[in-house]
Amino acid sequence: MGENGEVTLAAIVALIDTFVSGDDRSLAQAQAIEVALDDAHPGDESVVGDAVIALASYAPGGGEFLYDETHIVGVLSRLKRWLLDTRS
Repeated sequence: MGENGEVTLAAIVALIDTFVSGDDRSLAQAQAIEVALDDAHPGDESVVGDAVIALASYAPGGGEFLYDETHIVGVLSRLKRWLLDTRS
């Protein structure tokens, strides 16, 4: 978090890295990323919005109409590249 409670790019990248590395692929971690993205980019319908929707449809192991870890790792890897490219 930044000084005023805003979500920083570094905080979002750290959350993404924790999930992608496999250190924590829990539903709680996915929800933390989803909330951080939504707080930092409210109403965004681009790559961020697509990631938020995918995270909202995540469950470890997947399931009917749900995304599994492999799918979310791909989504988050693309999102991280996009965030770093657009913020540099």
